[in-house]
Amino acid sequence: MDMLWLFALLPLGLAGAAFSGFGDDDDNTHDDASEEHSGQRLTGTSGPDLLTGGDGNDTIMGGGGNDRGVSELDSIIDGVTSLDDMTGALHDAGVFGLDGGAGDDSLNGGTGGDALIGGAGNDTLAGNVGDDLLADDSGQDTLLGGSGDDGLIALDTMAGAADLLDGGAGDDLMLGDDGDTMTGGDGEDGFGIVWSPGDAPVTITDFTRDDMVEVVVDGFDPERDSFLMDSLEGGVGLYVNDALVGTLEGTTLDDLHSNDSIFLTDSATGDQYGAEAATKAPDTPDETAPGEETTDPADPIGQHLTGTSGPDMLTGGDGNDTIMGGGGNDRGVSELDSIIDGVTSLDDMTGALHEAGVFGLDGGAGDDSLNGGVGSDALIGGAGNDTLAGNVGDDLLADDSGQDTLLGGSGDDWLIALDTVAGAADLLDGGAGDDLLFGDDGDTMTGGDGEDGFGIVWAPGDAPVTITDFTHHDMIEVMVDGFDPAQDSFLMGSLEGGGVGLYVNDALVGTLEGTTLDELHDSDAIFLTDSATGYQYGVADLAQTANGADASLAARSPDTAGHVILGTNGADALEAGNAGDTLSGFAGPDTLTGGAGDDRLSGGNGFDLLTGNDGDDTLSGEMGNDTLSGGAGQDSLSGGSGDDVLAGEAGNDTLVGWDGNDALAGGTGNDALDGSHGADTLSGGEGDDTLLGGGEADSLSGDDGNDRLSGGDGSDTLSGGTGDDTLFGNAGNDRIASNRYHQWNSDGLGSQWQLDLAIKYDDVFGLRGGEGNDSLDGGTGDDALMGEAGNDTLAGNVGNDLLFDNLGENTLLGGSGNDTLVSNDNEGGQPDLLDGGRGSDFLMGDDGDTMTGGDDGRQDTFQILWEPGDTPVTITDFAGRDRVVILYENFDHDAGSFWMERSGESDVTLMIDGEPAATLSNVDLDALDGTTAILVENSWHRAIPPSLSPDVLRGEYIVGREGWDQLWSRSMRGDTLVGLGGDDALTSHAGSDLLLGGTGEDTLTGNGGADTLEGAWGNDVLDGGDGDDLLLGGDGFDTLLGGAGNDNLSGNGWSDSLDGGAGDDTLYGKSGDDTLTDSEGRNLLVGNWGDDTLSALDDVSGAPDTLIGGDDRDVMIGDDGDVMSSGSRLNGVAVHDGADDLFIVDWNEGDAPVEIQLFSWSDGSRYAEQDEIRISVPNFDPAQDSFQMDSIEGGVGLFVNDALVARLAGCTLDTLRDCNTIVVADETSGSSYGIEVAA
Repeated sequence: MDMLWLFALLPLGLAGAAFSGFGDDDDNTHDDASEEHSGQRLTGTSGPDLLTGGDGNDTIMGGGGNDRGVSELDSIIDGVTSLDDMTGALHDAGVFGLDGGAGDDSLNGGTGGDALIGGAGNDTLAGNVGDDLLADDSGQDTLLGGSGDDGLIALDTMAGAADLLDGGAGDDLMLGDDGDTMTGGDGEDGFGIVWSPGDAPVTITDFTRDDMVEVVVDGFDPERDSFLMDSLEGGVGLYVNDALVGTLEGTTLDDLHSNDSIFLTDSATGDQYGAEAATKAPDTPDETAPGEETTDPADPIGQHLTGTSGPDMLTGGDGNDTIMGGGGNDRGVSELDSIIDGVTSLDDMTGALHEAGVFGLDGGAGDDSLNGGVGSDALIGGAGNDTLAGNVGDDLLADDSGQDTLLGGSGDDWLIALDTVAGAADLLDGGAGDDLLFGDDGDTMTGGDGEDGFGIVWAPGDAPVTITDFTHHDMIEVMVDGFDPAQDSFLMGSLEGGGVGLYVNDALVGTLEGTTLDELHDSDAIFLTDSATGYQYGVADLAQTANGADASLAARSPDTAGHVILGTNGADALEAGNAGDTLSGFAGPDTLTGGAGDDRLSGGNGFDLLTGNDGDDTLSGEMGNDTLSGGAGQDSLSGGSGDDVLAGEAGNDTLVGWDGNDALAGGTGNDALDGSHGADTLSGGEGDDTLLGGGEADSLSGDDGNDRLSGGDGSDTLSGGTGDDTLFGNAGNDRIASNRYHQWNSDGLGSQWQLDLAIKYDDVFGLRGGEGNDSLDGGTGDDALMGEAGNDTLAGNVGNDLLFDNLGENTLLGGSGNDTLVSNDNEGGQPDLLDGGRGSDFLMGDDGDTMTGGDDGRQDTFQILWEPGDTPVTITDFAGRDRVVILYENFDHDAGSFWMERSGESDVTLMIDGEPAATLSNVDLDALDGTTAILVENSWHRAIPPSLSPDVLRGEYIVGREGWDQLWSRSMRGDTLVGLGGDDALTSHAGSDLLLGGTGEDTLTGNGGADTLEGAWGNDVLDGGDGDDLLLGGDGFDTLLGGAGNDNLSGNGWSDSLDGGAGDDTLYGKSGDDTLTDSEGRNLLVGNWGDDTLSALDDVSGAPDTLIGGDDRDVMIGDDGDVMSSGSRLNGVAVHDGADDLFIVDWNEGDAPVEIQLFSWSDGSRYAEQDEIRISVPNFDPAQDSFQMDSIEGGVGLFVNDALVARLAGCTLDTLRDCNTIVVADETSGSSYGIEVAA
């Protein structure tokens, strides 16, 4: 058995999101939680929700609003599979929690008028507060109406277990069968018992004289059959031919004597008969249908039935009937064919529910008039030329044949006039309210007052539908069966005599009266749906298709099929729904916005803005300088050609820049970033990220988490950030810039580092192990490894490497190549092992260290830092051309003594003032006689004697002390200056030098060359000077000055001041309230976290700069073609952090316009009211000058005296129309003036 015809209509209220923009804002909220084959718990919000169960054991909680739940019900209108998608406009509908599978589900309606459909399985449906509809057709189910006037239906489609129905408070209607138990609760309730021979009796636990019972059987002959009631233990029994069909508990036969509220209906004929006491003969019935005129349901004569001021049950026949509902919430019924097999008259049982409306159902061929009166009514015309008037209330009017007139009246109404066969043209008038109208084949539709939705169902050969009052607040969907965008067209064009025509290919399918093509040019409210696939397409202007038209459309259906949404060669704004849609912008500056599903967005050719939002999205910018933001979920972003900005945001994302100089920001989650071709900037963000630079000179920053960075080809800059990171330089002259890497692991094991730099020494910046027992492996190439605290192992392997460690018991292994190994324990350190390996190596140790130069016969230099009381250093393989230099600060060359003495068969001890300083093991004693290769010096500022061969490929390594030092380099090659403790002044020469400040307030000056300056701890001043420099602020309030050249400046966790100077610079504020300034070149300024100030005012006309504010409250100042954006990290245009940013545009006549990239909220708006835009203009006089905004391609333009000053990308004029935070300021007087909308 199927459900009531009422329930066959329910899919019209399901799956709907095509017109989700109607009504107030709260009715546009959809929470789609669809899932296949597994149980779910779905909970709505306090507003109206859309909740979808699957085939498993689901729990659906509606929450506080009027909610909808959906499933896979088929369309009830033949050939129009997408009508289910078009019914989201009515805000009076409730939760439809529909379980299409076999699970044991729990559906909870919450507050509001809800409809819960259990489906297969042993389900529990709870309507709670509100007038609810609960239905289940299989399993052992429990239906709990709660408070309100509820409808509970538990009619099993096959033999099923006994169900429990409890109406709760209110006037409820319950339908049960075969052993069910029904409790009405408080109020006047109606009970329907559907009985067949062999069924177990139904139990009604609380029947009173105010209630009603109808027993429905198939085939009842009063001449031979009986319907009796008789006393039984604890109540009264109802009998059909001696079979007990129902038990009424808590009442007596005397209570029910002369009661006309118990009757039987023959579902085969519709005839009704009253119940007799068992002592009476079963002759003709005592009563006809309660509350209605005495009529023969088979009477073909037309009738005029008028209800009372209360709830009425009115029945028409096969003739031309007029049903007037009167003032109550009424029901009308007729002889529709049964949709519950063998039970024609179940429709007659719906009069008990006061919350329901008139069902004027015409089963015959007459010309009927149905009038709903006051209340929410449903009128079904049937065959004939019918007139349906809903009057007051939210009504449903439907007719499928004849020349019909449907009048919605006041309220949010549905009007459906889709003829099942070729029919005459219908007239649909929604009246006042937000209405939804469906028509076809020559119909005329009028929406009336309110925001209305029009559905046109079209097939080839149909006459066009006329819409008389379409406005930009309304929406139109044209539905066709089979649309191929590769060969079919959907266009709109002006009509002779006025109005706009909608065309599929060359056929006119709809006429929009009272509007013009210009008014609809940018409308996104007209689209076409292919009913075969569910795909949706926007409409293009017929007059502009030759040169590319602007189109805007949205996929609003939440079903599981997804949609393909195609733009044009103009500026498109495409928006996905909740299903997993495909959006293609084609040429032009497009804005593509994903929905809740797994969407695919392709920008095409042009400067595009793509936002994924929820779901696992795939975004492709393709050609042009694009901005891609993934949003939540595990997204895949591909920039394509052009200089793109990619922001993964939340989730484990994959970002690929491809061609161009791209900026990639992973955001939160474990992300994979690949810059591919071009000079790219990669920022991992939070999480354990993988960064690959690709070709050319890239900048990689791991940020938080245990990251893996690989520079690829080109001269790259790598910064691991916090966490245990792994950095690979790969080919090219790379720089490794990091702080605080490995911490001690819980298992006591150190972390392993792999570097493969293949670079010149003068371009290396040291990789620092930080605290913990670290293992750093340089691999091939010229590497710089710095161990810091902990017992570390540093292995340079192949290449000319620099290994430095000053804390812990360390092992330094140079490997092959001319290496520099330095172990300089600050105070009383532990003994270290230094092994230079093959090549001409420089080893510097102290206090008990063991040093080995290698056995390849090449010249090695051993430098020993010594003071009285130190444990002697051991040199294991001094021989041939090796040199030993002992640095003793207080050595007196005149009075001091320095000599060698034998300490074994092949060992020599070097003595200073009577104390052992070093031991040379396994040496040729005769060869040492008279040597000049062993000496002592008292100079701390020269680590390598000038007499060293100049062909050694390294500069000087100069180490300060814990106090104040003034260090400078003298080499033309790359020098390393280390300040250690104290307030130091480090100055390099012409080479590409490395300057490390250490603790204290240091001043580092790079001068010429591509220098690397790191302040480390303290309030430092870093000045890069000439060359392409890398400046790293470290901890403290630092000042970074890039100077000339293309510099990279990065602050840290404090409030730093960064000035790029001349050249094309990149400035990163990191956390803290930073000040970023650059006045020359094409620069990138990124504030990141904190209340930052970014200024890129060019001293003279220069290249455009990019300013990205980041999180918190930022001030951005730009001019002459700059691009300014704000938001979370590098995404700028996708997520706003709620802070109030200030954009300042310094404008002079002749400047190129500045682009301001604002933010995208969930409702599509792109401007936060708390932000301010200030246009600074010299000598602005409001009496003669103008400041206006107007729509332009891709956004909104700000104009001073008709000159475009700024472009607000992605905004609309409606979004900004009432904004009072966009002002123009006169530079001379300081006065500010508001903006006007251009006429």
